[in-house]
Amino acid sequence: MLVYFGILIIILIVCAFPSNSNRKNNIKLLFCIILIFLFMALRLDFGGDYEGYVNLYNEVQLYKTSDFSESGFVLLNKIMPSFRMLLGTTSLLFCGALFFLYKRYISPKYWAFAFLVLFISKYMLLGNISGIRNSIAVSAFIFGFYFIEQNRKILYILLLILASFFHTSALFFLPLVIVNPNRLSKTKSQLLWWVCILFAILTTLYPKMINSFSIWLISNIDFFSRYEVYMDEQITFGYRGLSFILIFFMLYLNINTLKHKDLTLKENLLIKLSLFFYIIMLLPGIGLLSRMYFYLSFPQMGGNIYVVSRIANKQVKWAYVFGMLILPSMEFYYYAVSEHFYKYILHYHSILFQ
Repeated sequence: MLVYFGILIIILIVCAFPSNSNRKNNIKLLFCIILIFLFMALRLDFGGDYEGYVNLYNEVQLYKTSDFSESGFVLLNKIMPSFRMLLGTTSLLFCGALFFLYKRYISPKYWAFAFLVLFISKYMLLGNISGIRNSIAVSAFIFGFYFIEQNRKILYILLLILASFFHTSALFFLPLVIVNPNRLSKTKSQLLWWVCILFAILTTLYPKMINSFSIWLISNIDFFSRYEVYMDEQITFGYRGLSFILIFFMLYLNINTLKHKDLTLKENLLIKLSLFFYIIMLLPGIGLLSRMYFYLSFPQMGGNIYVVSRIANKQVKWAYVFGMLILPSMEFYYYAVSEHFYKYILHYHSILFQ
């Protein structure tokens, strides 16, 4: 992980340098994204599913088909001349989505903080390095923000349907097309807050009901059976104690911020999308839905930054920043002490060095 955190330190230093022009900001951001691209594209035997993807590529090259993966990803494996080219192409797409996200939705003065969250979150950079198919779908989801923002909902639907040919989980996010990027009224924000409270109470008092539903999906639908291991992990760890308090605190401030009359369409959109992240985190023992974190972590990061920029009280602002960092840090810690992390993530290898 020395290379991983070394790149993070370089990015934080670059972002700390002041720049007073759009051109300099573009160069700064492009440099940071290129570092991430090189880290992803030149990796060797790094990431939880790396070996599986190598085997899938070789299978498709040999038999011209595979029953293991979605048809779009099988086609991509078929047309790529080498597995290295496949890694480079998917890494370029994901990094392009990151550049779009940071350039359009995050102010340059918050880039350093946004990159820090990107690196310490289990579900953002590390998660999409391990899941190549997932990174394609997540990239499409990030580009789709623009279509929701511009009320071009048909294009958003078509984009996610296309993404589903690379990872079926993209279909989960089709309902987000109903999200309205306009300001939320005071009455609606209060109603939303009470609905969230009721939801949290139900999931706390009746966690077995949620678990039973998850077990039913895993047992009856083949697609979900692969998430059984994640469900076990979530039942063990859960989201209670300090994390539960922080989730409620941040959820409340997100909803409260939506009442601001001067929010832009971009701010409204990402804050509303981030609400789904926190609502899902309130679900106990439902690792089945952990896949959603890989998608929703990105609007949640942007939405959080918008909320921080609107908080006037310094104590509340720093408490919110603490929550933004401690939640992914807790996840990262539990991941870092796992056997999976030691086996697939701890030691970075590249085609440039072993």
